[in-house]
Amino acid sequence: MTTQRLLFMLLFITTSAHSDEPTFYRGLPRASETNKITADQFKQADAVILLRETIYGEGTSTTSWRGSYIATGDQTSTTRIVIAKLFNEDAVKHFGSFEYEFVDFPEIQDILKNKPILKFRARVMKPDSTVWTMPDSSVSTITVAAGTDDSSVLKKVLFKIPDLAPGDVVQIEYVHTQRFSDRVKRIFFYHDRYPVLYSNLSIYTPKKDTFKFLSFPPEKVGQPVVTEVEDAWLYSWGVRNLAAIPDEAFGTRFADASFFTAIVEKSDDDADNGWRSLARSFLWKYANKPRVNKSFMKELGLRIADGKPQWEEVDQVYAALRKYFKLERTNSIYPATLDKILEKKSGDASDIAYVMLKILDRWNVSVTPVLIRDRRDGIYEQSVATTSWFERMGLLISLDGIDKVYDFDPGIPTAYENPWFLHCSTVLALHDTGVAHLYLEFPLKLKDLMSKERHHVTLEKMKATDEVSFSFKAASAQRLREQLYTMYGEELTTKLRTLVEKSALRTTDMVAINNFRDMSEVSITARGDAQAAVNAIDSFLIFSPKNHLLRELRNKFSETERFGDIYFDEAFCYSMTWHVDIPSGYAPTPALDPLVLKMESGIVSQVKYNTEANALVIQADIIVGTQTVQVEKYRQFIDFLEKTMQSIERDITFVRTR
Repeated sequence: MTTQRLLFMLLFITTSAHSDEPTFYRGLPRASETNKITADQFKQADAVILLRETIYGEGTSTTSWRGSYIATGDQTSTTRIVIAKLFNEDAVKHFGSFEYEFVDFPEIQDILKNKPILKFRARVMKPDSTVWTMPDSSVSTITVAAGTDDSSVLKKVLFKIPDLAPGDVVQIEYVHTQRFSDRVKRIFFYHDRYPVLYSNLSIYTPKKDTFKFLSFPPEKVGQPVVTEVEDAWLYSWGVRNLAAIPDEAFGTRFADASFFTAIVEKSDDDADNGWRSLARSFLWKYANKPRVNKSFMKELGLRIADGKPQWEEVDQVYAALRKYFKLERTNSIYPATLDKILEKKSGDASDIAYVMLKILDRWNVSVTPVLIRDRRDGIYEQSVATTSWFERMGLLISLDGIDKVYDFDPGIPTAYENPWFLHCSTVLALHDTGVAHLYLEFPLKLKDLMSKERHHVTLEKMKATDEVSFSFKAASAQRLREQLYTMYGEELTTKLRTLVEKSALRTTDMVAINNFRDMSEVSITARGDAQAAVNAIDSFLIFSPKNHLLRELRNKFSETERFGDIYFDEAFCYSMTWHVDIPSGYAPTPALDPLVLKMESGIVSQVKYNTEANALVIQADIIVGTQTVQVEKYRQFIDFLEKTMQSIERDITFVRTR
């Protein structure tokens, strides 16, 4: 029986979408049919999605209190449904734990007596057709972090599904209704990390509202089926038999590979595909506001006099703001009011960018707000004019004929440097006259992209003491800085200890880090017992070095087969050195032969051994002079990494001389 044949036997609609009854919106297929679906039919898949469905609706919500009118605004409701057949323990682990993050506004909701509606349901069908339904008590909601202003918080819904096993069919449904919400996701994706048999999308819009729908690729998604439902229109799309988009290390971004449909407002002014009216609205609401006052400038240690600065002073403003404000975890493209940001002394990336804009306004510097969707999320489709693409606001600063984009991401040090995730990306510059899609490309030199690993090893009979240091630059430093940014004290020390004990030290006596938030380079030093093995056999002492940088890179690639090309953050180099003190009374055996390995596109490694005074020195250099390794070269690249590691970690033998 083919997969296509299975499609028309599996799914049965039992209730209409957005019913208030406490039942599941979609019925489970018969176990007799799902038992016919096996892993052999879906190569390399941990599970298969039988149904992936999104139902989205927009309407109007009016709230009153004691008979008095308070507010009228948009209301949105999103229902998501997943029914999946699990093939192995990896799928059990994935579907057995559920998390859903959302931004809540408790203060406003308390005033309006109008809370969001959140419903979560799950059930499991065993191969013998018995069904377990998750009780409501299994669902918990926690507060993760404060939002970008006093009225918002980031919350997370959690639940676990017990006793899942390969062969089970799991169904998860949730509904999120938000009243007075202008933070609406208007882009809907059809693919998943697993193969999908049915992927459906339904959108309800009031007849009085004007929208347009854009689907990509149009020849694959097709036109919607339109149905009249009372005072609304129901638009429905369906796509079948979609391949998985696996979550691979340095892989294709999900949003770049998935089919999608976007709903955007139809504007009377459709210049620039609708971007111009969007830009004007944003600037009117969020950019054309009062300047910062002189007392705040003085508090930051900045000059108060108006007048054009130099780039050095612009960088000083950036550094002063990064040190003054606490950078919040969650981002919105919409900055809070200036008074609110200054009062809290904290904000998200957009908030602090907004303060910088107001400072530079005082100095009459040309500053343009830009909306950022960086390479970590993927590209945005320029023909789909919606702010939903973007994650935060940054600034385009023009001075002395030079343009430069400033971003307040935590991965960037306070001494500003161009971040890897904006290199070869496009940002949206907002002007009164419209928008500009600005492609960013930064000059890169390999010597500035080098990370270093240094070991000073002292050998004893059954162990080695290692003083190790790591120096990270460019993308490696920015990624690590982002991980560590919110950590201080014991939490930071524990994280650093965990990092060095991955593949460098067995136990750690000391670990320290430089002022990594402010400096371009992230430097870690540690001392302890090495993971490297030491064996004493008769008159021989055998040492087997271990490396961290290359092993950490190799461990990111767990798949035997790969879906797409490898897209590194940027080209990079590793320089690794082991300075091994020759034990008293021993001498090294003849030096091992050096190794040189090469691939195309500037990928090369070299490992060599030298004796210097009373030490044996191992030097390993790896250059990956390209951002892209084609999927056809994946196995060759893995072999390159493994052979280089094997050469680095060859046994070093010392023989007793007295």
